[in-house]
Amino acid sequence: MLSTLIKTLDGVWCETKLELLDRLNKLFLSYEYETPGIAVNYLLQQVGSQPTDDTLYRIMTVLEENVDILLLNHTIGLQNATLQEKIFILESVRLIEDFEDQERIYYLCEDDSDDVDSRDRFVEIISFVSGVSSDNFEHYVWSVHDSFIDKCLDIAKANLDGYDYDVLNSPSIERVELFKSYITKYGRGAATLAIEAGYRLNVNYSFLLDNNTAMLSSMEPHDSKFAAISIVGLLIMSDTPLEDIRKKSNITVSQIYQTPVFKTAVLNHISSILAEVGING
Repeated sequence: MLSTLIKTLDGVWCETKLELLDRLNKLFLSYEYETPGIAVNYLLQQVGSQPTDDTLYRIMTVLEENVDILLLNHTIGLQNATLQEKIFILESVRLIEDFEDQERIYYLCEDDSDDVDSRDRFVEIISFVSGVSSDNFEHYVWSVHDSFIDKCLDIAKANLDGYDYDVLNSPSIERVELFKSYITKYGRGAATLAIEAGYRLNVNYSFLLDNNTAMLSSMEPHDSKFAAISIVGLLIMSDTPLEDIRKKSNITVSQIYQTPVFKTAVLNHISSILAEVGING
């Protein structure tokens, strides 16, 4: 993915910087994340065989932004972390799926102590799978959404039951096709903004909603159709089972909006949109 860049800079950059690029290359490959390589190759094509310092700075900025996107997709918030520290966290996350002692991960996720939140559980899990003391990294782990711990629990359960589980939780072909149909017909709204911000399909719905509630609320009382378009889009791109989208949309409307007339208008638009994109549940 970044092999062209590494070859270009071999003998130009010091060994430490080349090792960092190699780690980034392996990281993006492990996540099957192709966007950084495409962006870097495009920048290299613009300047030919001798990239300037400005181009190299832009390349490293692009690479770090894409590392941040991967962290965002996993609902992990870091504060004042270096690029190397961000890479360490994502490398450790990749270890979770195939880690030998899944029973220990299961119990770390299931800890029902009142004073242990998702961030603390995350720190324990990362320390366990990486073999690195939490003292070395917990100071820059700011927040972790509950959905990440739920996903780790699902992975542990699946592995303990002898099943395969993809840590990226890849969306089904049906969801991908449904989202394409939605974008074709309603190519605007919260879902489009979420994709542009780097979210991937199958993101936890509660997390998506938490990050879009303010925008959805601002649509009352004047834009019921745009509210409906946005809610349906977020549900389709989330991890909500397709057969539960209509029910979940009703719950979302009840949670966010106050005016009965506006609620009814949004729900009517949602029914029409679901019918148009092919959701009949």
